[in-house]
Amino acid sequence: MTEKDLNKEEAVKAKKTPAKKTVAKDAAPAKAPKAKAEKVETTKEEKAPAKKAAKAVTASNVKLSWKTVDVSSLAPINELKDLKLRADLVARVINWQLAKRRAGTHDTKEEAEVRGSGKKIYRQKGTGGARQGSKRGPHFRGGSVIFGPTPRDHGYSLQKKVRKLALKHAVASKLQDSKIYIFEDLNVDTFKTRDLKANISALFNTNKVLFVDQQNDNLLLGVRNIIGADVIPAEGLNVYDIIRHEALVMTRATAEAFIKRVASNG
Repeated sequence: MTEKDLNKEEAVKAKKTPAKKTVAKDAAPAKAPKAKAEKVETTKEEKAPAKKAAKAVTASNVKLSWKTVDVSSLAPINELKDLKLRADLVARVINWQLAKRRAGTHDTKEEAEVRGSGKKIYRQKGTGGARQGSKRGPHFRGGSVIFGPTPRDHGYSLQKKVRKLALKHAVASKLQDSKIYIFEDLNVDTFKTRDLKANISALFNTNKVLFVDQQNDNLLLGVRNIIGADVIPAEGLNVYDIIRHEALVMTRATAEAFIKRVASNG
């Protein structure tokens, strides 16, 4: 190669490789970091006492001013302390009540009620299988039910004397366990469930309380959301509800109505 050729190759290489740019690196002044505002975080342990205190204040604002009635002042009820309890009578009445509560709407289909043809499925002989008639038989899938339940009333009659005696023994069981409370009235100033629940659990040490009172709207509205507590009138007092609840709360008027009801011959 001649010198001219070498010079041409060097010129081509110089065109292909661009010249490196020199960037002057000036030392920029360092930026000062921004000061972050310190957040004061409250822990869960610090928040919990505040919530408990708020709840305690709301519960203590409402107090039930119920005047108690001495049970000894109601002689017919006080005499039940010495009554020898009969669990058999109570069990008979509870079974009677639960039987009357059953809907009795259970129903199964007999062969005449099952949908389908009554035509013979196949010929009598020559198939090698068992002889069959209608496909609606009880031994076929989707067939009828033999001697199945039909709609009926499960209730039965029980003597009034037995029912009254069982009611007396049910009340006597609560009296002997010191779980009966009688007040002059059950008037409340609020219908808030939260306030009533706090007072009820403090008074009776349980929420399973049966209140017997007449036309007490605030008590009815406040108690109906408490699990285990119920409000019924004097006419609705029954053995099953008394046994189902742990405490029985009555007014003087409803207690006197109970005395008349048990003492009457009708």
